[in-house]
Amino acid sequence: MLAIIFDSIDSSYQKILKDGIKLKYPSIEFEVLDRASIINNSLPETIIFVMNEEALNSKFVEFVQTTFPDLEHFICLVSSEKYEEYYSQYSSDCMIIKQNKKDIRMLFENIDGEIKVTEELSLDNLDDIGLDDLDFEEEGVEERICQEIDNSLDAPPSLELPDNDDLPEANSLGGEDEETFNSEFLIETDASSVNEQMEGKELDELPLSMDKDNSSKPEEPITEVESKEIKPVPNEEIIQSASEEIKERKVQQKKYEEKIISLREGLDIPVWRKRQIQSKTIGIWSPLHRIGVTTLTINLALYLASLSIPVGVIEGITKNLKMKSLLEIYSKRKSNWISYNTYLEEEHHKAKDTMWSYEDVNFFPFEEHDLASKWNEQKIYYFMNGLKFHDIVFVDFPTGEMAPYTLESLQYVDELWVVMNNDLLSMMEWKDYIHQTIKPKVSVHGFFIDAYPFSKPKKLVEQMELHYISSLPALHEEVAQNYYGSVPLLNHEGVYEKVEKELFFVLEHFTGKKQKKVMSTEKDHSIFKRFTKRMQRR
Repeated sequence: MLAIIFDSIDSSYQKILKDGIKLKYPSIEFEVLDRASIINNSLPETIIFVMNEEALNSKFVEFVQTTFPDLEHFICLVSSEKYEEYYSQYSSDCMIIKQNKKDIRMLFENIDGEIKVTEELSLDNLDDIGLDDLDFEEEGVEERICQEIDNSLDAPPSLELPDNDDLPEANSLGGEDEETFNSEFLIETDASSVNEQMEGKELDELPLSMDKDNSSKPEEPITEVESKEIKPVPNEEIIQSASEEIKERKVQQKKYEEKIISLREGLDIPVWRKRQIQSKTIGIWSPLHRIGVTTLTINLALYLASLSIPVGVIEGITKNLKMKSLLEIYSKRKSNWISYNTYLEEEHHKAKDTMWSYEDVNFFPFEEHDLASKWNEQKIYYFMNGLKFHDIVFVDFPTGEMAPYTLESLQYVDELWVVMNNDLLSMMEWKDYIHQTIKPKVSVHGFFIDAYPFSKPKKLVEQMELHYISSLPALHEEVAQNYYGSVPLLNHEGVYEKVEKELFFVLEHFTGKKQKKVMSTEKDHSIFKRFTKRMQRR
């Protein structure tokens, strides 16, 4: 099977790439998969990896080459402005293509496939079939093409067809534009020539045309090769190293999965509390600092837990630890407590050591020595997905511009709630960042806080072009009092009554409108009863 991995590629470009693959490989089944599903399952026989310039760096290239040793095509789409820069740096590792429809279509002219020319040849459809597929020995083909060039004022400049007198013979025409395409991807058909040409070349540097099935290659080899220096590296060492790393990842995968199963069994969420609503992972974030994201996250979790919904809260990967300090105000930390991250990494800890429950919410903050932890894609995958046996998982992401590990984490959340307030001008400065960098990765919603009677939270969220979730009234005095208290903001006198109506919209977002009446009739037996008992205990 052929697997295609699109890493942050626009849907319109994905369609062009998939259409091109269907044309080039009509008899091969292919499937679009994400990196995580491939890493954690058996690797397909053939993999095409397509990424954009945002994540392209030497470490990521090394990661891709190591993770997918059978990588067939490694393609990076870059903007025209950065094409020369990225081509000079990374053309030996992957195929650098300008991010426009014309160049992406022309990419497939240089990939050996199974396509056959069945249409009437004309200048209008040369873009779709590729010059390699033309049979110039067929009577009249050469004359028809030249006549089309003479008659057309708008011939595509990328073809750069030669004059009739200089037109090469059929066996020497490669159809390659050497200024546009890297000549290391030239096709060799003779097995001995291929071995000589590729001797000492790394596994991931094999040309894109080097398919396992050589039946569709041209009859005569192209003897011209790129003159750039190739550092000889024994293929056997590369293959062995890649194989060892895959084995290591499999061992690590098994360890993570066993630990997560132990943690799920240790928490032992009662059956009657499970799957009351559709399971979701919600990231909470704001581009503005000190806006109260962590406080909001904790209190939203406490509200849902008061309705007997299993809730877990993860502190997103961060260098600014905060959740642990807040929890220590509300509850006493166990002497043998260890963080969720430490539990996943170290062998000798038990699942019960990482449990920090307060008011029926399971919290998973970081501790100080976690700052030295190293993160890779596999670890982030299990860190983010390991607690999804809860009905709701909140992720408290660090505020401000997102670090690479935060952006990587977004693919594992179902929704991102952007916290905003009346400072619309500051929020509007982040609008492009949210829509260009974040929104392609996850569904983004707006959550408004500090609403006054004159505020227009729904309108402000819509100006950011986000889906409105809910809003909370301004609670500045209550928040100030909370600094001196020992209970969460929601448990302070009078706070619950002020936010109850808006919090119910949050519940409605999770349950859907069909359950609104049911939840309303049961409200007196759940929310108020539990809340009253908590207040009485105080």
